[in-house]
Formats: sequence, structure tokens, C-alpha cells
Amino acid sequence: MDLDDVPDWFFRQVLKGNRNATDDDIIKAYLEQQATSSSRFPVTASTVLDKAFKVPFQQDVNYLAKLDQQIHAVANGGNEFYNYLAIVQSSGYGKTRAALELAKTHPLIYICLRKEGSTGYPPATPQRKNWQENLLNNLQTQHEFWNSVSQNRDNNKCLRSVNEKIILYFDEASALLGTGSQEKNQAFRAIRRALWECKHVAIGIFTDTNSSVANLVPSKEHDPSTRDTNRDLHKPFIYINIATMDCLHNSIPHLEKINPAYDIVRFGRPLWGSQWSGQTAETDQGRFDEILHLAKSKLTGGVLKWSEIQEDTIRQRVALALLACTAALYVSPTSSVAPELVKSHMATLVAVDDECERHLITYPSEPLLPEASMELLSEKGVEIVVLKELEAVYKSGGILNAGDQGELAVKLLLLGAWRCLICSERHTNKRVLFSARQPVMAFLHELLNPDGLSR
Repeated sequence: MDLDDVPDWFFRQVLKGNRNATDDDIIKAYLEQQATSSSRFPVTASTVLDKAFKVPFQQDVNYLAKLDQQIHAVANGGNEFYNYLAIVQSSGYGKTRAALELAKTHPLIYICLRKEGSTGYPPATPQRKNWQENLLNNLQTQHEFWNSVSQNRDNNKCLRSVNEKIILYFDEASALLGTGSQEKNQAFRAIRRALWECKHVAIGIFTDTNSSVANLVPSKEHDPSTRDTNRDLHKPFIYINIATMDCLHNSIPHLEKINPAYDIVRFGRPLWGSQWSGQTAETDQGRFDEILHLAKSKLTGGVLKWSEIQEDTIRQRVALALLACTAALYVSPTSSVAPELVKSHMATLVAVDDECERHLITYPSEPLLPEASMELLSEKGVEIVVLKELEAVYKSGGILNAGDQGELAVKLLLLGAWRCLICSERHTNKRVLFSARQPVMAFLHELLNPDGLSR
């Protein structure tokens, strides 16, 4: 390991406490920090993700062509529309990879606004924070500058003659949304105004897992900055989930030579297959274990064990996520939980209403997530706690469909029996997966108890 593997946020943190720290001191401190924190990814995660991003881009349907159509609509929207587009979908579907592909055919500037301390990939664009602060501090200066540009006839003609507009691609765009009452959405609005001032040469694309798209593509009723204009907003682009789901199922080599259960990394969002190709583990089992840990972390919002979840609201959302991806739990589009499940717990966004307030979500058939969910449910005492959380959600109302309780109860009984069967099999073979085939009679024995079976 060398200094390049140490995240910038950790590097600055060490130097803040000890300005005389050597490179070896920083690397040693980072290794110790990783060894004592099970909620973070391994040290090699950034390297793995970097390799995963170099896996050839694939799509089952022509996603990029549809995205090009949207970009064309944004670029030619005239004064009736704002000149930006939001791409919103949960993690792993290829929002960032879309930027890399667009850059091959369009002039594009990519800016990652990832928050400090995040372990995701790509890392934050260097100097992003300073640039963002300067943008806010000098907004008036920028406004005056663009006014002078628009008043200059020669320059204006030059700007209008540009055939293809530059795409400013803001990844992890929720970083622009402030949390305090004073700063809420201030940075986002500043960038939107700057984009409008240079509408003849540039458009913006904002991407994030945050499906509270009222923040990125707000309805007029909830965005005070639109009160004096007649401009409309382009609908958020969420088509990527249809285009990239299962797109790597034929591209991962050598899986046929090992346990068929490992085929599960072929299916689902491309994150899993690209991770397989990027892994540096010496064995296939090691590769799969790392991907499974990643899936568990994604489901829980960043930890690997149920016991590490601290907040009650997060605990409730994780419980819903675990059951939704195994028992097809239906979450109401009007619920405030729906966008949070997309943002932090791997739910797939299917549709958003015109007011950007109702979010239709689902957990599609994706073998790795149920595998990770069953692993978490198999921790001591977790299944009972999750069922109690489910009961509390039903009592509170407004999130789940009460009419499906009977069907859900049967699903949970079947899943519980299957989980117990696999756990018992692991006494003799620890590598048995929850997706592995088992004899029907063995399952019935677990479900009904041997004494209850008819001979």
C-alpha cells in the first residue's frame, strides 16, 4: 500500500493532528483505522472500484440513445425550460459510467461533489469545496460578468454559433443541497442561475441516488426561485434501471467452472458484475465474499452488521429493505420512506409523478440482494427484531398495504424455513449459499417438522 491509497479526507485529518507526520505514519494510521472499523470498505476498495469502472460499458437496450434525446431536448428547450436535467436512480446502475460514455461523443466536464469522508467512487473532484464556496461568494460578480458578455454583440454571436453545448455533469449532486434553513438549496440555485446565464453554450446534468427529486428538479410550488419565471422543468431521467439491469449476465468469464450459485453476480445491476471483474482476491470465493460484503453495506446504508445500526429511523428502513428484497414487500408511493429506500437502501426507482412528490419503487429480481439480506437476517436475534419493526410499521400506517398482510405472513414463514434449512446445512458446509438448491423433502421437514409430514 502507498500514500495514493489513503483518502484525502483521512490524509488531512492526520496532518491536522500532527503536521510532522511522515508518509509511513499516515499509512500506518489508516491501516489501523481500517482494521478497527468493520463499517468501512477494505483498504483496496478504491483500487477495486477503479478497475470496475474500466469494465466495458454494456446496455441491454439503447440507453445512451434515449439519454441523447433528453440532452437534445434540454439543449433546445428555449426560454420555456431550464437548461438542466436530473438523473436519479439507486446505487449501482451506472449513472457515473454514463458520464464516461457521454464524454466520448459530447464535450463534457465531470465534477464529483462527493462529501468528505465518503468511501464511494469516484472520489470528490479536487478543490470542489473551495470552488463551490467561491461560487456562492462571487455570485454577483459572475452575474455582472455574464451580463457584460451578453451585451457584447460579437461575443454573443460567437456563443450562439456553437452547435454543441458543453455538458457540466455534477455527480453526487445532493451535496449541493444544504441542511440548514439558511443554506438550504442555496448552492444548487446558484449553479442553476449560472447555467442559465450561459445557456447558449452549456447545459447541466445533476445525478444522485437521492430520489427526493423535489430537491434537484423541484415543482414550482416548492421552489421559490421560480416564482418570477414561466420556465418549466424537465422531468427527471430514471430510465437507466431498465437499460442496464442484467446487462453483464454474459460477460463474466469462468463462472461456469465453479459453483453455479456464483452465477448470482451475473444478474441484477451492473455494479455486481463489474465488481467481480475488478476484484483482486486470489480465489473466486474471496471475490464473492467482498461483493457480498458490499451488498450488505449498501442495503444497510453503510454498515455490515445489524448491531451497528444506531438510529431508530434507519433501523426501520433497513428492516423494510431486508424484507422488500426477499418477500416483495410493497411500499406506498406516497410514503416518505420510499425515496429514502432508493437513496440509501438499494430500492429501484420506477416512476415519479409530475409533482415529483410520489415515488413508485421496487426491489426487482436481483439474486445478490436477497443473499445479503438473508445473511443479515441470520445474525442472532435479528429476524425477531425485524419482524417487530414490520409490526410497528403496519400499526403506524401509510407505508405498507394492510391488505397484503396474509400473503406476506406466508412468504415470511416460507423464507424463515428456508433460512433455517441453509443455516443447518452450514454446520457441515460453510460455503452453502441461500440461493443454493436443496431437496424438497428437506425443506418440508424444516417447514412442517418431521412429525407433521404425511408418509
